Amino acid sequence: MGLKKAELTEISTKLQKMKQDTINAITEMRQEAKSLEEGAADMDSFDQSSNNSEMNRLKNLQTQKTNYLESINAAILKMGSNTFGECSSCGDDIPKARLLHNPLSIRCLSCQEEIEFEQKRGKSRGGINSTSDAASSDED
Repeated sequence: MGLKKAELTEISTKLQKMKQDTINAITEMRQEAKSLEEGAADMDSFDQSSNNSEMNRLKNLQTQKTNYLESINAAILKMGSNTFGECSSCGDDIPKARLLHNPLSIRCLSCQEEIEFEQKRGKSRGGINSTSDAASSDED
């Protein structure tokens, strides 16, 4: 991998900040959900319906943030095992500029473009592509 120590430190710092921000967001969502649950008993049916919609929205956001946190943790683990910056599809190095821009990138640009092309092709035929993985998507 062609990353210098200073660049790895910069990326590591960025990943740690992303991790803490995500943990904070998940914590806030959990607190908000708890508050909604506690107030639900005194609501009429219209308010309960609105409350349920908000609870579902929070649950979906928590799932997205949890998946994002898993991607961050995976990148941090890769840094520790010296596999950070290695394309998960072809094994080649992911370009430094791509990693500096998006440290969660798991594929080189050509492999990512190929996967996105296949996903679009599958959708245009009405199919579902099994290579799609929202948690590991690294679109720029």
